Amino acid sequence: MINSLLLWRLIDKREIAIATCFDNRNYAELKPVIGLLAKYIPISIKLEENLKLFQVLTQLDREIDEVNQWQEYFVDAPNNPFLDFTFEFNSQPNKYHTNNLTFTIQNLSACIDSFQVKLACWHSHNSLTIQLHYNANLFKQVDIQRLGYEFETLLESVIDNPQTSIDQLNILSPQEQQLLIEFNQIKPLIPPYQCLHHWFEAQMKNTPNRVAVIYEHEQLTYQELNNKAGQIANYLLSLGVKPETIIALCVERSLDIVIGILGILKAGAAYLPLEPNLPIEALSFRLQDAQVSIILTQKHLQTKIESSVNATQNKIPIISLDNDLQSTLTSLHHHTPNSHNLAYVIYTSGSTGQPKGVAIEHRQILNYLSGVLAKLKLPEAASFATVSTFAADLGNTSIFGALCSGGCLHIIAESKTTDPIALADYFSVSKLFLLTYLLY
Repeated sequence: MINSLLLWRLIDKREIAIATCFDNRNYAELKPVIGLLAKYIPISIKLEENLKLFQVLTQLDREIDEVNQWQEYFVDAPNNPFLDFTFEFNSQPNKYHTNNLTFTIQNLSACIDSFQVKLACWHSHNSLTIQLHYNANLFKQVDIQRLGYEFETLLESVIDNPQTSIDQLNILSPQEQQLLIEFNQIKPLIPPYQCLHHWFEAQMKNTPNRVAVIYEHEQLTYQELNNKAGQIANYLLSLGVKPETIIALCVERSLDIVIGILGILKAGAAYLPLEPNLPIEALSFRLQDAQVSIILTQKHLQTKIESSVNATQNKIPIISLDNDLQSTLTSLHHHTPNSHNLAYVIYTSGSTGQPKGVAIEHRQILNYLSGVLAKLKLPEAASFATVSTFAADLGNTSIFGALCSGGCLHIIAESKTTDPIALADYFSVSKLFLLTYLLY
């Protein structure tokens, strides 16, 4: 019964079936027969949180009585699923006597059982020996030892609290319970800023001349990146963007990716990254479904973007990041979004149906960044690499992890991401933190 309770607590299934060993000697004629007649028969118990121990025992006794009547009719087929967990109980006299010889059985084992984990109980005189047998191909010894400790803890809890509902019985030792208490008392990390771009701007003030982003033979310092993003932000503000405005960003791998993202965020809006290689129909669907207000792109992609916009039957302004925006006004009022405002929208692949837009607020990505940067404890000015499309979530988290920690973000050209030798050479020459990239 205790083994059933333990499995129920560990796997959270209402009905537990355990193969239980029956001697199959119901008739007097079979008592002295030499040979193995025992077989394993599944005993099923339905468990609920509010049940008391005596209720479970009553249910178990009823089930055993029912099965006991039919054990000789049961065919014990090998490798049945219910034999994954088995229970065997043996009760033997303390001593055996024959003529002038007295002996005791010290150990009893069988190597023909089909099981993954078996709880074997050996009762003799005033002692009860319990053993856990297991399939070493599936389980490690440390896992079975932990299972044994949990069984022992549950058994003690049952003895000490027989009237307690079964969901309140302990399976964790006092030491493990204390670890949980200490873990839950850890103070949550509070992001230092309300918005993503505020974090970047603070980093820019600390390291204005440090290289922030590299693509092939081009690079920008934190100050230069901030200035270019500010020009984009001012232009968008002149068009009337505000918090919750969604602006599509459809550009190929280049510095424009980071400039566009930061420019949109600085304007207080949210961005929708779009992969330029998507078919026109897919681009059109995303533009319409997300209710995009403005599109930022590059000159050589403008024709495709215009076709995508035409398919939506909506008029969406298209802005080319290749244009010179130096003359843009710099005194426009900047909207100040809060942590609950949208930062970006990412679309799922649609491999299981229609693609769906996932809205990410500033607070969500800020919580992620706070946690992962605290965990990684990166060295000063670490190098990051982004090889994923920025139209997927991985491509965005790596961007902010670099720019909010004073790192240098390497945007890897597509020709290198598909060539393992070229990619390895780039990482070697640039001394990138591959582990950092993988964790992101």
